[in-house]
Amino acid sequence: MKYFKKNGDVYAFDSDDSQDELITNDFIKMTKTEIDRHVNPEKYLSEAEKYQNYLRSLPPLTRRQFMHTLVQYEVDDELVNAINNIEDVKQRKMIKIDFETSQNFERQSESILFMFNLLNIEESKVNSMWEYGLSL
Repeated sequence: MKYFKKNGDVYAFDSDDSQDELITNDFIKMTKTEIDRHVNPEKYLSEAEKYQNYLRSLPPLTRRQFMHTLVQYEVDDELVNAINNIEDVKQRKMIKIDFETSQNFERQSESILFMFNLLNIEESKVNSMWEYGLSL
């Protein structure tokens, strides 16, 4: 492929010269580094960006998956007690609603982050738990 930029957009043309008539003076040929960044963007991400992509890639858990995971890691009763002991009444009610009625649990939702924070579980363990839940 031959790669060009035009007005900030990337265009790729066949290497066999069959599309050369489409390449006008408005196109700027991309360097090898620019092509590599375009074709393999993940190579150029920071560790923080890679981690954020990982978190976004985690699908929600169903209620069944979430509850089974809590039981498997023996934190189900601890979480119920922690939720019941939230001092802020409004916060307690909101988290309790999410915990008791949600049919799907999003890894990065505020309520999930709050629940695991209540249990003082490290993020790496939360990720392991999430991956376990996805296997159910």
